[in-house]
Amino acid sequence: MREYKEIRRIKSDKYNQAVSDCKIFFCFDNNEFAEKCKKLGEKVISIGAGGFLPVSQKDKFSKQIEEIEKWSKKEMAIMKQEKKEKRNAINYELINHECYHTCDIEPVVELFIGVFTQTEIQKVYNLNVNK
Repeated sequence: MREYKEIRRIKSDKYNQAVSDCKIFFCFDNNEFAEKCKKLGEKVISIGAGGFLPVSQKDKFSKQIEEIEKWSKKEMAIMKQEKKEKRNAINYELINHECYHTCDIEPVVELFIGVFTQTEIQKVYNLNVNK
C-alpha cells in the first residue's frame, strides 16, 4: 500500500509526463502564443490557465488523463482500507486547503468526491480542529 503523499507525487509526475508527451505549452501573451504556434506548426486548442494542446494530440492526452485517473482511483481505494492512512490523507488536505483556519471543509469534500464521504472528512476535521 502506498501512502497518500506518494500517490499524490506519482500522480503529479504522471500528469507532467502527459503534458510533455502531448507537447502542451503555456503562454501568457499574444507574442509568446504566436511564437510557440509558429514553432509547433499546427493548430492548437486551449485547455485553460494559459495552456494549449496541439489538436493532433487531443485524443492521446484524453486517454492519458483517463488512465491516470483510473490508476489514482485504484490506488486510493487500496489506501482507503488502512484507517490511519485514510485519516492522514484527509488531514493532509484539510491542512493544505487551510480548512482549520476557514472552518470550511467543502474544498476537501469536493476534492475527495467518490473517495471519502463528507461524514468521514468531518470526523477527521473534528478530531484535529482544536490541536
